[in-house]
Amino acid sequence: MSNNIAESPRLQFLSQSAFDRSADNRAQAQLLLTAYQQGEAWALAEFRQRHPQGNNADYVPSLLDAHMLVSGADLQVNKPSLEKLKNEAKAILKNLKSGDMNALARYRQHHSKALVLAEMDVTV
Repeated sequence: MSNNIAESPRLQFLSQSAFDRSADNRAQAQLLLTAYQQGEAWALAEFRQRHPQGNNADYVPSLLDAHMLVSGADLQVNKPSLEKLKNEAKAILKNLKSGDMNALARYRQHHSKALVLAEMDVTV
């Protein structure tokens, strides 16, 4: 196994120019759309699972749809819940105030300059 980051399949794009990545995406999108139109199972599954309208019976994908799937292949969009984020923040603050060393370590790792711990009455 190589230690070269550019050889990693998920990070292959680091060694390509934007123009080359765009050309590769166009070629892969055309391949995906052609496979879908020919009824290949893998392409049908790709559209059904990953396209917002893929499960609609009357859905007919375009090259733009295929390009969207190819370009965002490694992206996963998660909409954070404001309520969940608030609850997590409250729990972290509670743990910090109680002197939880794990919470303190996480806090220092991610927020080293955000707040003076002494103001929160946290003992180290």
